[in-house]
Amino acid sequence: MSDNYIVLNNYHVIEKSKSLIQLDQYAELGEAQYILLDMYMSQINPRDKGTKEVSFPKTDYEVYKEVKRVKPAALDKELQALMIPVKLPDPSDEKSFRIKPLFKECSCLKKEDGNYWITMICEEEMYDYFFDISKIGYIRYRLGMMRNLNLSARLLYNELHSHKYIKPYMIPLDRLKIIMKLTSKSYEDTKEVMRIVRKSVNDINENTNLLVSFKKQNDGNHKLVAINFTVNINAEKVDEDLALYIAELIDVNYDDAVPVAKAAQSNNLSDTEIKERIEHIKSKTNVKNIVGYSVRIMDNEFWEKIKGVEKEEDPLENDKEKNKDLLSEIEDLYMSEVEES
Repeated sequence: MSDNYIVLNNYHVIEKSKSLIQLDQYAELGEAQYILLDMYMSQINPRDKGTKEVSFPKTDYEVYKEVKRVKPAALDKELQALMIPVKLPDPSDEKSFRIKPLFKECSCLKKEDGNYWITMICEEEMYDYFFDISKIGYIRYRLGMMRNLNLSARLLYNELHSHKYIKPYMIPLDRLKIIMKLTSKSYEDTKEVMRIVRKSVNDINENTNLLVSFKKQNDGNHKLVAINFTVNINAEKVDEDLALYIAELIDVNYDDAVPVAKAAQSNNLSDTEIKERIEHIKSKTNVKNIVGYSVRIMDNEFWEKIKGVEKEEDPLENDKEKNKDLLSEIEDLYMSEVEES
């Protein structure tokens, strides 16, 4: 698999709002549009509307799709589809909707470096779908996770990830077909639907951070009416792209970076949070085992302790005697535990 990107990286984090996931069921978008949306979301900061304009080389898009070249006419159609108004559900009433375009500009222009760059600018009235997402809920995944998922598997992943705490999560068959865009006549045969579901679940388990199982639910006449999904985070699966990213950050080999990547995954850290913590480690001259310490500092509770001790006006400093055990523990973690691997 080629990873010769200029701007994008497989480890880039995507934070996708539940409003956009709900939009999947209404928008007539194809696989190319979902790839472009992922690339866009991997570059914005969903907490800063000032990042609404994103540019990346056309070659990055081609690398992700694993094709030598996307012809201008094909790219024109793929980008135009993102400019077409889409039906937006109204959360207050299931029968109400609005029709708005997702983006106010999508372009592909030649830059001074000789490369053609794709630029995407979010429509202002769509900010609620891309920004301030903590208010409406979101899922988090890495750009590289989706590369080997087809459209149906991508859409099922989004739906299951956003409902992973409901066990089991029951989806009626008719609704599942809409979610996965299995609406043509060929999918009137439930055997064909189940074939796609099985393949999608296998691809999700193999390529992403989810571990999915399912059971069919039949009615009294043994007719398939729903599927019950059970979803867990696959903590044992190493995010290879993340491990490579960490290996580069702390200048170690891939195998040494794997336990750090696992720790970061289990604490659901973004690449920005990981980089912040590793930069913190590099600022310390007394860390003798950077791998061991990197594993420890990926733990959110440990990180909060470290930040607390280093604050100039920390309450711990106001009562050192009362908090001496905690201060001693953190000092030990700095000085001695990092020597153990």
